Amino acid sequence: MSSRPTGPIKAAWYKWKSQRWVPWRKRFLVGLDLHGNTFWEFRDTLSSHKHRMRRIVRYPTAAHLSDVDVGPQWLQWLRHTRKEAPSLAEQAQDVVRVENLKILAARADQRWREKASVLDAPGGVRGQPLPAIGVGMAADATEEQRELHGESEGPRGTGDAQGSREGRSASKPKEQAEDPWKQARGGPSEQWQPQAWGGDATSR
Repeated sequence: MSSRPTGPIKAAWYKWKSQRWVPWRKRFLVGLDLHGNTFWEFRDTLSSHKHRMRRIVRYPTAAHLSDVDVGPQWLQWLRHTRKEAPSLAEQAQDVVRVENLKILAARADQRWREKASVLDAPGGVRGQPLPAIGVGMAADATEEQRELHGESEGPRGTGDAQGSREGRSASKPKEQAEDPWKQARGGPSEQWQPQAWGGDATSR
């Protein structure tokens, strides 16, 4: 809903409705917002002067219910979480604050969109850069040279490899034959082994 300027006649009528000294009046105008909604207080029972008064909002007659917008300041006042009613200057400042907040949020989103993301495909507009072509070709050439050198040196080193394997296989039985725990055993009961039963019955 768009805010409309209040005319002098309507402003005088609002001022008259907000007067609380009128004895026969049961409903008092508290204020209005930037969308033309008016907020009222009234007593619905005879003992309401001892308790808090009821608070309601009245919408313009030409407004559709889906277009009604009540600000957070007036919602706090309607729910009795705010004692004083908000003024028009306070509501205008809140609208400016919300607009500035939207601008700052849009700028922050733009900065995040300009940064490169890990999920983007490499080599794209905002993706991670691909490695240089010359570096990849040089790396492939060095790997091919290493493979060629390895194949050419393979037959020459076969005798040395076989000799080292035979030396390792000859040293394995010696290592397995020696028991490293044999010297550490010192108790007489460690060498004891059970014997088979001979069938003789013991005398009692």
